[in-house]
Amino acid sequence: MRQLGSWLARVGVGFVRACVVTVVSFLVPAVWAAAVALGIRWGAGNPWSWVAPFVLVCVGTLALSRPVCRMVRLLVARWTATVIPAGYRQAPPVTQLSTGFWWNGFSYERTSRDALLDQRWRVRWKDPAN
Repeated sequence: MRQLGSWLARVGVGFVRACVVTVVSFLVPAVWAAAVALGIRWGAGNPWSWVAPFVLVCVGTLALSRPVCRMVRLLVARWTATVIPAGYRQAPPVTQLSTGFWWNGFSYERTSRDALLDQRWRVRWKDPAN
């Protein structure tokens, strides 16, 4: 009887973990479903009524893709002790030159804030993993 209780506890933990991963992985499709519902609500007859849902889908997918992947990797690492590497390129360090400009690995900027911002956008948009 003790083995059955232990087995049921392990099955319950596995089921809860599977449900958590399912909920996290359905965040992007939920944005798509909300955009479709919004487009239908505004009226499918007007072709301009689909502009806002299209923008919602694009922005939502781009905004949620990395955090969802990061969360799934975190859950897998926590529950199975298996580390899944991110696969994204790491940005080089931002260094100040003797001229006072900042080098971010791509271009020169006047301030470190501008260099970091430029570097973040370049790495994000030019990374093949995206």
